[in-house]
Amino acid sequence: MPEQYRGHRQDAIAPAEEAVRLRRAQARDNPAYLPGLAAALTDLGGCYRGVGRHQDAIAPVEEAVQLYRALAGDNPAYLPGLAAALTDLGVCYGGVGRRQDAIAPAEEAVRLRRAQAGDNPAYLPGLAAALTNFGVCCRGVGRRQDAIAPVEEAVRLYRALAGDNPAYLPGLAAALTDLGVCYGGVGRRQDAIAPAEEAVRLRRAQAGDNPAYLPGLAGALTDLGVCYGGVGRRQDAIAPVEEAVRLYRALAGDNPAYLPGLAAALTDLGGRYRGVGRHQDAIAPAEEAVRLRRALADDNPAYLPGLAMALSNLGICYGEVGRYQDAIAPAEEAAQLRRALADDNPA
Repeated sequence: MPEQYRGHRQDAIAPAEEAVRLRRAQARDNPAYLPGLAAALTDLGGCYRGVGRHQDAIAPVEEAVQLYRALAGDNPAYLPGLAAALTDLGVCYGGVGRRQDAIAPAEEAVRLRRAQAGDNPAYLPGLAAALTNFGVCCRGVGRRQDAIAPVEEAVRLYRALAGDNPAYLPGLAAALTDLGVCYGGVGRRQDAIAPAEEAVRLRRAQAGDNPAYLPGLAGALTDLGVCYGGVGRRQDAIAPVEEAVRLYRALAGDNPAYLPGLAAALTDLGGRYRGVGRHQDAIAPAEEAVRLRRALADDNPAYLPGLAMALSNLGICYGEVGRYQDAIAPAEEAAQLRRALADDNPA
């Protein structure tokens, strides 16, 4: 990875933690510093998420929500801070598998942002971000149809914003990727292609100028492969997923927060190889995906659905090359995991 990108997110943690300590000490003596403490806590949660410390991110963001809610009760000028913290809290809950818990803060964030944007268009970017996050939260609990409208609205908002200011193109690219996923999730596979392709074009241009956008490119490429596979373009699906694996592997070498992305891309790559009859080639990425998913799930149960998917895929891979006995254990484990997950979340 380029030197200017390597380690950046890990380096951000120490100053963010120090800022919280300083703001906390200041706020103890003077409540005028409480807004600064709330902002510092929100930032610290984002820093933790950026290096994969999803569980650690929850407490500071929950505290930020509490502080902003109290502040906004006396002064509506703090409602934008509350909305931003609520959006982050939904992301945090989703990151540790608390998908049902993520819905309420995500919905509240959309309501607040819509009211703010109705009075001041400067809040439209916040509304777009909140809508994108709400769509993700809906998908996480199986509300796939409900996810479409907010993400479509987010795409429209980001497109209009980016027309005046290219700084909003990354938001547009992220929303387009999500929209492709949403359409695929309700069987609108042909509709999913255009937003997925546009997302890749935007992300490639962004990453050409700034390596910080390489993770977004990797995610968009993975989704594009899924979209191509969904409409029977099996050969076309291989190249984007292979590129995503290469990108995620390089990213994860510097930051383990990208291991989930690598595992997802490897699982998908196995499926893409199977789709064109490369059954033997599918085994290595499927096995690696299971190893990565297992390690991730040991630390965070939010990765158990991914482990179940990877195990199912591995069992299929073994069966397709005649290793029927080897296929049984991963298939059985996948079924056990799916049963336990379904007990908590019907999605």
